[in-house]
Amino acid sequence: MAIDKAVHDSAVETAQHAIRYSINVGQLDAAALKGAAEAAYKATVHAHSLGDEVKTVTLAHPVEEAVSVDGKTVRCLVCDFTGNMLKRHLRISHGLSPEAYYALVGRRVPLTAPGYTEKRSALAKASGLGKHPKAA
Repeated sequence: MAIDKAVHDSAVETAQHAIRYSINVGQLDAAALKGAAEAAYKATVHAHSLGDEVKTVTLAHPVEEAVSVDGKTVRCLVCDFTGNMLKRHLRISHGLSPEAYYALVGRRVPLTAPGYTEKRSALAKASGLGKHPKAA
């Protein structure tokens, strides 16, 4: 896949942002830095291929605060919104795809609260979803 110069430059800038953020939070492991940069670069290129505008902003909170302590909510690191799920919020409020958000943040963070996922899973199991009928 050919990447034009503007996309490449944007991806490099996002990767550099991921590296700076990793250094600021004390994640100085060379392999982790390289992985964060590669992931940010790939996510940015992918986001551009989907037509998303990739933005560089200062995060409202550290990545470690993406999920609440009790696991019942997730927090948008761009604007401080909290809720069960972030995917719709990111698209509506910030115009970001999940891949662009990961590139912006510098790594993959949960977009759905673990507590909410467990709750929905329990409801699905209780209603019989995922069970195969017994052969006669």
